[in-house]
Formats: sequence, C-alpha cells, structure tokens
Amino acid sequence: MADENYLLLVCFLMYISMQLLETVSFSSKIAGKLSKRLSLGVTVQHTIYQSSRIPLPFLLIGLSFVVETGIEISFFLQFASLSLFGVFVVTLYTLRNVNNYQIFFQKVFDNVQKNTLPKAIFKTFFEKKDYNDTIQFEEDFSIKNLNFKKTIAACFAYIFLSTGFFISFSLAIVFNDYRMTVSQLTTAMHGIGALFLAYYIDPMFSKSLDLDTNSQVWITNFYSIFIGRLLAYLISSVFFFIFYINLL
Repeated sequence: MADENYLLLVCFLMYISMQLLETVSFSSKIAGKLSKRLSLGVTVQHTIYQSSRIPLPFLLIGLSFVVETGIEISFFLQFASLSLFGVFVVTLYTLRNVNNYQIFFQKVFDNVQKNTLPKAIFKTFFEKKDYNDTIQFEEDFSIKNLNFKKTIAACFAYIFLSTGFFISFSLAIVFNDYRMTVSQLTTAMHGIGALFLAYYIDPMFSKSLDLDTNSQVWITNFYSIFIGRLLAYLISSVFFFIFYINLL
C-alpha cells in the first residue's frame, strides 16, 4: 500500500507539472501579440505544449499499474479529485501572473534570435541581463472581458481533456474484467476535447490575435478561454469528489 501511495504521489506531481507547463505556454501567444512576433509566439507555445506531454506516457503507465494491482475505487476517486483541484489552483496562479510569464517569453524571443530555443529558455532563466523594451500586459481580469458562449465552449473542451483518463481508469477499476477495453475510453474522450479545441477554440483565439493591435477581442477571448478552463477543472474536481463521498 505504501508503494502504491508513493506511485500515486509521483503521478500527481507529473500531472500537475504537465498541466502547469501547458497553461504557462499559453502566455507565449500573448507575448507574441504584444511584441509583434506572433508567429514566433505561436511556435514557442506549441513547442512547450508538446514538451509538456513528455510525462504523459509515464503517468498513464503509473495509473495503469495501480489499477492492475487492485486500488480501491474510492481511493482513486479521491486521487482524481485532488489532482484536478491541484490543477485548478496552479491554473489560477498562472492567470494571476500571466504578465510575468509573457514578459519571460518576450525575453526568450530576444534570446532565440542567436540561440536554439532550449538554449534561449535556459539563458533567460539564469542570465541577469536587463530588458528595457518588454511590453506589459496591463489588462486586469473583469467580468466584462468574458464572452459567455466562448467560456462555456472552453469549459466543455477542457472537461473532456482533463477527465478522460480519470474516468476511463475509474471504470476500469469498477469493471475489472474488461479493464483493457474500458481504458481505451481515454483516447475517445481526449479526442472529443482535442477536436473541439482544434476546430473552434484555437482558430477563434488565433483569428482575434491577427486583428488590429487596438482591438480588445483577443483579450476577451483569452480570458474566456482561461476562465472556461478554470471552471472545467473545478467542476471535474467536484464531480469526482461527489462520487467519492457517495461511495463512503
């Protein structure tokens, strides 16, 4: 049981770090918009996003192992709820510090002119060079910056993306004889969220970034997507916690 707990703790940390990197990478698009390096901003965002997927195979293997060794469904539901709430907290922290992150990416853009991207990120972390030409993102969050339809759309997409393997592994525990079949629901659920993200959320935000600098549409879209994402994590966490309480 102790080894199982340690493994779940590692899975928890991998999941949090994966989601944190993915969320922070979103700030690269803002940095690209403000510094008029939109293409570079999108490229850096996609590179970091793909890098954030590195822990995913190990995470899935770890969760598969605890399912195979007979973890209690109530314990797994508790783990899922805590993991999603942890991601909610780090996403909220990222939103509150989005200006710091986008300034960091503006510095990376300067360093990447003469370095590869990994080296540019490394230099930006550790060098003490002053950057006087960085542009601040001064738009504080306000309810007026939200578009209800886009917020709900983002919430819908991220619910599927964030809960896919938690739901499939929960079902694999319940229907243990069919766990290999049920666990494949991960791909199906992630696919729904990914398609919605690829065909609606990302094009909508990218199109608004291409508008005139003075346009506020991209700011509305940014906050709508982020708040939708926060709601998705919170709703999903509550969903698993309710099932956990009912089992108790």
